[in-house]
Amino acid sequence: MKKLRSVMVLTTLALVLAPMAAHADSGESGDGSGSDTQLTGIVESMPLGGLIGDWVVNGVTVHVTDATEIDQEDATIAVGSTVDVEGMLLTDGSIDAQSIQGTESSDDDSFGDVEFTGTVESMPADGFIGDWVVSGTTVHVTDVTEIDGEDGLLPTVGSTVEVKGLGESDGSVTAESIELSSGSSDAFSLTGSLQHRPAQITGTWRIARHDVSVTRSTKIVRNGHKLTRGATIRVRGALRTNGSIKAMKLIVR
Repeated sequence: MKKLRSVMVLTTLALVLAPMAAHADSGESGDGSGSDTQLTGIVESMPLGGLIGDWVVNGVTVHVTDATEIDQEDATIAVGSTVDVEGMLLTDGSIDAQSIQGTESSDDDSFGDVEFTGTVESMPADGFIGDWVVSGTTVHVTDVTEIDGEDGLLPTVGSTVEVKGLGESDGSVTAESIELSSGSSDAFSLTGSLQHRPAQITGTWRIARHDVSVTRSTKIVRNGHKLTRGATIRVRGALRTNGSIKAMKLIVR
């Protein structure tokens, strides 16, 4: 009878301990605090006066303590920076950060890739290098800008050209290439990341640090993607003299 009781006790202990061992092997915290997670996104807010406290990264609250490893070797971290977060995902959706690494500073050149077709209104008097004006837009041409002609002809004042380059904060463009074009003048496109949009869709969006005016007539092609912060969007429209863009079409990538 005593032997039978001993077997029953051992069997009961095995049944109790087995789920606990399985839970321990799963990698999840035994106190129900959460599981390991990673997040890459844009810093939307930080504590005033320091790094310790609650951050918001891509809409997610990130708890930063004095034990959090913060790596700013590649990029200085500030509001607007892109960061990689590793930590523990909590039940409320927030993250206890174990490490945060800066990958792109808020002051990096991130004004988006620009393409537009326009008419050359002015050029430097002594060659190609310098500032051009193409359909009202200042285009910075450097010694690494590729300038392509057609049938031996090169761009001159009055030519229609296609400009590709990087958009700057003042609405100008640093040209990577300029080539003669037979396309329609004043066609403009911008490719960059979505930083802000109104809840009601229409209004002023912020894409690659450019103000983009979206109206009811603006066509939005989502391609199955969500209009979330950080999404890559191609804007087609008209560049205004103040550097903002009136959007005719938005394509989410």
